[in-house]
Amino acid sequence: MRNAVLSAVVVLFGSGCNQLFIEGHVSALCQHLPAQSFHVPPGLANLAANPPANLAALTASMEKSFAFDISMQLPKELSGADLKVALSNVSLNARGATGDFGFLKKAQVTLQSPVGSSLPEHPVVDYSTERAPRTAPRSLNFVGDDFDLAPYLQAGVMSYVVKLEGSLPMSDLTADVDACAEVSLRYNYAQ
Repeated sequence: MRNAVLSAVVVLFGSGCNQLFIEGHVSALCQHLPAQSFHVPPGLANLAANPPANLAALTASMEKSFAFDISMQLPKELSGADLKVALSNVSLNARGATGDFGFLKKAQVTLQSPVGSSLPEHPVVDYSTERAPRTAPRSLNFVGDDFDLAPYLQAGVMSYVVKLEGSLPMSDLTADVDACAEVSLRYNYAQ
């Protein structure tokens, strides 16, 4: 993980207003996870060797869970701070000479509830190739939403599940996963 520094820090002290705060915004705190393996469910990989007549109509899914831990890039003391964190994008880049996402019909990225937390799961991306031209891309880029991730970060390590669904035959896939969040932080010292 790369260290990030708050891009803009503003300290205001208004005469007679009792306002003293520090504010910062980082447009991209990112985590790079190289060579993440997505595996075809057992039994389905063998279908390519002895395919049934309706192989093209069959679908399967692969999923991978990963922790999105940007806490080391944030200040250690967050009590009393107004923290806003939103996932800005997730990208998957296929590795290897034959790796691509040509099998893909649907992709989902879901924020998981931290262990021991009552926070709900949150769907971040719900992508379907019905909305896009059918190609065999080597990269997938998803835009996040404005959902505030701060409670999830404060409750523990955030984790996402990436689920790829597609037509058979498909094979195991290795991809680099990159996820970035936009962070705003404000400390009000007058309170």
